[in-house]
Amino acid sequence: MEKNMKPTSTATKPTERPARLFHRANHLLFLLSALLLLTGYALMAGDSTTATAYEPDIFSPRRTAVAPIITLAGYLLMTIGILWRGKPTARCR
Repeated sequence: MEKNMKPTSTATKPTERPARLFHRANHLLFLLSALLLLTGYALMAGDSTTATAYEPDIFSPRRTAVAPIITLAGYLLMTIGILWRGKPTARCR
């Protein structure tokens, strides 16, 4: 190494903060989508038909229509939460 060369450092300054991948709005969307998913799956839960007893509730509109729509909305909201780009603020830059 030559005498006049200064060693270079690739480390970041301690005062610099890395840019955040997800912001507060993203996390709120994640939380809301998780609640929708849990609600949808809870609405689908219940007794099932066995060999000895028939359960007509397995064909109820709550289980066949409402719960899958709520669950699908939860998955769509999760996708939106991942792809959402919020406006950068002074703190997040």
